[in-house]
Amino acid sequence: MSEPGLTPRDHLILFTLSALDQEVVTNADLKAAVGFTIDKPNRDRLVKAGLLTAQTVKRVYHYELSDKGWARCSEELSTTAPPRSDAGTRVLYLQLNRLGRFLRSADLTFAGLSDTKLSVEDQIRAAYRELAPTPGEWISLLELRERLATIPRATVDPVLLSMLHDPSVDIAPDADQAGQSKAERAAALIIGGKAKHLISIREI
Repeated sequence: MSEPGLTPRDHLILFTLSALDQEVVTNADLKAAVGFTIDKPNRDRLVKAGLLTAQTVKRVYHYELSDKGWARCSEELSTTAPPRSDAGTRVLYLQLNRLGRFLRSADLTFAGLSDTKLSVEDQIRAAYRELAPTPGEWISLLELRERLATIPRATVDPVLLSMLHDPSVDIAPDADQAGQSKAERAAALIIGGKAKHLISIREI
């Protein structure tokens, strides 16, 4: 059953946050991903209902689904669209109902579909495993960033730097910088004033 007093937009916000696979989400992330943001009425309702946490960091709201928010999304998989929903939202709920039936038949949970339960470092290591043929191989930071596209760069870079305390992690410049593309140069991590373009993780 839908939370009393929530609007169709409130429900879309909950599902959008669950779909972005980020520990925290800003309005800039939402605008880039789906073209809308969380305004004050939406924020106040969702926070009051205990479905969302909202913290300001340097005057920017950082949003995260609460455990109750995840549970609410899961419950919505077996409900109809909220009253006054537009056609797009009604179609979404038809698909959500279908997903709910599949999850129940497979004995899976809705939250289990998301990577947000993993730390950013765990997600970096998981992305490296997918990209590197074997542990210790050098891969480009551009490839890694593309695989982690749903996590803000401002979140990824400090974690990459902290991972250098692990002796099995190396981040190095590309010897062939002249042959790099603009995107490869832009993906570099700056360490000590020097651009680093490659990463190797020997123990993953």
